[in-house]
Amino acid sequence: MKRRVLLLGFLAACSKAPTDAECDQLLTHVVELEVAAAGGAAGATPEAKAALETQRKKVAESVGKDFLSTCRADLPRAQVRCGLAATTLDGLAACDDT
Repeated sequence: MKRRVLLLGFLAACSKAPTDAECDQLLTHVVELEVAAAGGAAGATPEAKAALETQRKKVAESVGKDFLSTCRADLPRAQVRCGLAATTLDGLAACDDT
C-alpha cells in the first residue's frame, strides 16, 4: 500500500500538466503584475485602494474559468512555474518561450 501511495505521488510530481492550484496562483499573479504595471496602489487613497481591490476581483472572476481550463489543458507546468516566478509583464511574456 505504501508503494502505491509513493508511486502515485511520484507520478503526480512528474506530470507535465500544471495543477489547478498552480493555475489559480498564476491567474492571481498575472492580475498582480498587470496592476503593478499600471502603477499599483502606491500613494493611493483608501478609497482608491478599495476600488482597485474590487477591480482585481472582477478581472479574476471574469477570466477565471476560461483561464483555468486553458491553463490546465494547454500550458506545460514549466511555463506556469516560469510565469509564477516572473516579476514583470516582460518576464511573464518571456515564459512563452519555455
